Amino acid sequence: MLQPENSSASESTSAAAQPPLPEQQQPSTDQLPTGNQPSEFTSLSQLIKHSFQKVKTAALQLFGLEILKFVLTSVIVLLVVLSLFVSNLGLPDLQNLQSYFLSILQTITQSQNIASLVFHAAILAVLFFVLSAFFSTAPLLCLDRSDEEISFYTILKDALYLTPIVLLTTLFVAILSLGGTAVLLIPGAIISILLIFTTYEVVLERTGVFEAIKNSYLIIRKHYGHLFFRVLVLGAGLILVSVAQDLLLEISGKYWIYSTLFNVVSNLVINWFVLAYGLILYREVRANTDLDQAKNPLWIYIISAIGWLIILFLASLLWVNRAEFNEAGQLFQGAMQSNQQLRDNSTPGFDTQMTDEVFEYNNQDLESEESTSSTETESRAIDQSELKLLMQDFE
Repeated sequence: MLQPENSSASESTSAAAQPPLPEQQQPSTDQLPTGNQPSEFTSLSQLIKHSFQKVKTAALQLFGLEILKFVLTSVIVLLVVLSLFVSNLGLPDLQNLQSYFLSILQTITQSQNIASLVFHAAILAVLFFVLSAFFSTAPLLCLDRSDEEISFYTILKDALYLTPIVLLTTLFVAILSLGGTAVLLIPGAIISILLIFTTYEVVLERTGVFEAIKNSYLIIRKHYGHLFFRVLVLGAGLILVSVAQDLLLEISGKYWIYSTLFNVVSNLVINWFVLAYGLILYREVRANTDLDQAKNPLWIYIISAIGWLIILFLASLLWVNRAEFNEAGQLFQGAMQSNQQLRDNSTPGFDTQMTDEVFEYNNQDLESEESTSSTETESRAIDQSELKLLMQDFE
């Protein structure tokens, strides 16, 4: 009976003598990185290395996207050509674009062609914006999932699913930036910089439009210095690569086709590297930002609203004075047509004919001057002979 008591007492004594085990600490909000800790960011060399690794891993899928983009772009070009034929405009003359654009203006002024042109232009614009949103989404997904074994079809499907929200976000950001530009150029540039990560937020984090704007604004504002230095280094590197490509093209000589092909391929790789570089930067600064502190940037909406009020005011002035502007446009169109007629008449045969006429006219002038000078000489000789006769009579 005494042994268990003694064993329990000894166990309690040894437990008291041992230091207490550290409790498992839970991460608090005070310990989250706030972006003011440079040690949380990777070095520049590691950033460049990881960017090349992502490009190397996702190269096949990125190249497949480039082929798909080329095919779809060719289809759009064919649609543009067909729309020109449907509108009775024909193909543009690359050597005489001025007269071609004048014919487009004349076609637009005809009421029966306005509806057709607007319909075709709207379809082509929608296709262009949809493709732009799709091909800005798919490469980000390829690079972000380069470490995972995901099929090319899955990436295309996810990119197509995200295309509407990306298109809406891009359009809304463009509206905000344009409104800031209407107030002054500087606010528009600042708004564009602060909202540069909105597409990343929508594609990679599946956030909404307003949440993406809020998060992008906070991320850029918290880490502006870090991002500015990284982007500055990237810009300097791109300038050096561009200079090297130009030098290679100049010294290639008769092998210029190989240097051109090399520049095309290198430009593709550079574009992929820039995307990977921006993606890693985004992931890095977002992980070091407390997004719970994000608030809606009201001043961006206010400045943009003021800018759009200015745009609407100027548009109303143009609409009120549209008669004067139409008259000025007609005068300008008439001047352009007369200028084009003068250029069309300036053919080699016309120049030769004009030169012959001018040469003939100059010969006539020379002959008339010679006849006039000979007549004056004869009159002077007659006057001198009469003077001699008078002198003889006087003697």
